[in-house]
Amino acid sequence: MLKKKEFIGVLWAALFAVFMESLHMLVTLLIARPFTDALQVVKEVGLPMIGANSVGVAIFALIIVNLIKEKRTSSERDRYYVELERKIYEMEKLYRLGVQVSSTLDINVVLDLCINTTVEVLEAEAGVLFLMDEESSGLFLASMAKAEEKISPSQGLSSTNSVRIVKGQKMCLKEGEGIAGRVARDKRPLLVNSVDSKERLSNRIYKDCGFQVKSVLSVPLLVKDKVIGVIQVCNKRKDVVFGGEDEHLLVSFAVHAAIAIENAKLYQEVAEKERMKKELEIAHRLQKRLLPDNPHQIEGYQI
Repeated sequence: MLKKKEFIGVLWAALFAVFMESLHMLVTLLIARPFTDALQVVKEVGLPMIGANSVGVAIFALIIVNLIKEKRTSSERDRYYVELERKIYEMEKLYRLGVQVSSTLDINVVLDLCINTTVEVLEAEAGVLFLMDEESSGLFLASMAKAEEKISPSQGLSSTNSVRIVKGQKMCLKEGEGIAGRVARDKRPLLVNSVDSKERLSNRIYKDCGFQVKSVLSVPLLVKDKVIGVIQVCNKRKDVVFGGEDEHLLVSFAVHAAIAIENAKLYQEVAEKERMKKELEIAHRLQKRLLPDNPHQIEGYQI
């Protein structure tokens, strides 16, 4: 996106995001079956995804433009390029996340991809993704990712092998329970850089992390102001704490993740209904074959 140290601009970045997201919707229509159901899903989530992606890219582009204007001295310029590299990396990961989750409608793949990318970009030691149980209004663990214990410095920011998906124990949180429960209830992000011992002991998810949880950043997954889940990261690597930038970045990720998850859930529901419909049709044909073409004629009875 940089050519001779000149940025392409906020408008072009937003237009590029609109174009690519429209292309993703077209790919979804081409690969999804049945087409009519896929078309209905695209109609429902297409505009929100295009809007969210373009706004997210425009915000990041605006940040980069502001950084370019602010840097003056050579020392500041050096720091600026480091920060700019990180911002471009974050934009790239955000864009890749949108591309990858738009290329699949498998809900499990989408969930794992969302939490894996979140842990990698935010440089967290672990992350968990909860989904809302509509019947109980509680949360259940949908996916979990952990950073590898030993990460080579040469891997840098662009490493794709530093995070792995782990399958923790099946766990549910009651409504309002724990940090994630409070976030789902209040519909607001929550940053806790000093997790107390009571929280660590009462929340079983921290035992699966395999380390002492000190810092937690938790953000709700919202679709039209409805909470569908919570995404949460634990412990910033390099012995630092999460900050405001991390919170803003995770909120941006959550917008994309929520739309992708809702998209996959809708398609899963459509596919399940289609499967049941086909099974009923097969059962109907089998029942018809069990009946004779012409009923027997028995004297004294009408069949």
